[in-house]
Amino acid sequence: MSLLCGLGPMGARLPRPSPQRIDEALTLAQELAHPFSLVYALTCAAIVHGFLREGQATQKLAEEVIALAREQGFPFWLTWGTILQGWHWRCRGRERRGLPHA
Repeated sequence: MSLLCGLGPMGARLPRPSPQRIDEALTLAQELAHPFSLVYALTCAAIVHGFLREGQATQKLAEEVIALAREQGFPFWLTWGTILQGWHWRCRGRERRGLPHA
């Protein structure tokens, strides 16, 4: 987890992802009304926002991943949402809160 917290904006040598492209992908997934595509897009968006150190967005998206995964019965994505939530709390220095989730 500490390694992920320290990577910063996708690492020093990688281009910064475009928030506009992330929003476009989420919009498309929502328009498709295909739960599996939506949970995948939400997870990818949460990961990108996490690497960009955008904590509130990461947390919000992780919560959406968890809710959708529970609703649709997607255990793999539920696990990812829980990991992302724990990552968010760990990076914010709240190890006690993040540890049970990670």
